[in-house]
Amino acid sequence: MRWCAIFKFPAMRVALLLASAVLWTPNASPGQITEMGPAGGPGGSPFVDCGATVVDGALVRPVEVHVRAGDFIDAIEVIYSGGARSTRHGGLGGDLHIFRLGPDEYITDVAGKYAQFVNSLFIKTNKGRVQQWGGSGGNAQFSFSAPRGMSFNGFWGRSGVYLDAIGVCLLNPN
Repeated sequence: MRWCAIFKFPAMRVALLLASAVLWTPNASPGQITEMGPAGGPGGSPFVDCGATVVDGALVRPVEVHVRAGDFIDAIEVIYSGGARSTRHGGLGGDLHIFRLGPDEYITDVAGKYAQFVNSLFIKTNKGRVQQWGGSGGNAQFSFSAPRGMSFNGFWGRSGVYLDAIGVCLLNPN
């Protein structure tokens, strides 16, 4: 359970009690990161890898997503423009898959199924490319779509030996 996400609104702060809920800030300002999710089981340790938004005046964006998968999603890691990388979240099981994004390509949708762990993961880009990893298990589905003008910038959730839960970080690039 994610307890206290604080958003700054004019003249007030709002604390939200969240459990697998969507965090959304209407009219997000340029460079602002917003979280959606997470979906999955309660195990593992929490992580947040939403990436820096701007470094040396340039927008930082994901250029590769590394997924280790077998019957479950074992781990996920993001490589960002400029060579920065997130920590690998999860274990070393499964096969390593590398999903590379083109210079003008970005992730628009993330979906999958889960039970105790994230069983499968699906990514779609603005170019219509689709990739899916993991097994056929899981009794619950999740789906995160970037609203118009936003793009995915990283992941957050819980991990241990497997990826226990996953959420996404959205960036307003304008």
